[in-house]
Amino acid sequence: MPDTLLASIDSTWDAADAAALTPDHAARLAELQQLDAALAALYARGAEVLAGALHGLERGLVELATTADVALRGLEDLLPAGTAGDDGL
Repeated sequence: MPDTLLASIDSTWDAADAAALTPDHAARLAELQQLDAALAALYARGAEVLAGALHGLERGLVELATTADVALRGLEDLLPAGTAGDDGL
């Protein structure tokens, strides 16, 4: 069963270091390896793909924040002259 599930994970999906998800990833993987090699392979690939997806979301959020910052700065140019700005209040 784990082999079938592992084969269903798209090989083109980005992968990243799964240790970024949990510090005890290596210990969990070693424990699974002793129990069932196929299950360990599924766990390893799933964790890598999940870490890759999270890394992709982080990159996307940084890009979105940068774009929003630029766009909002452009809105300041639309304010009429003499309009109060950010007074920090």
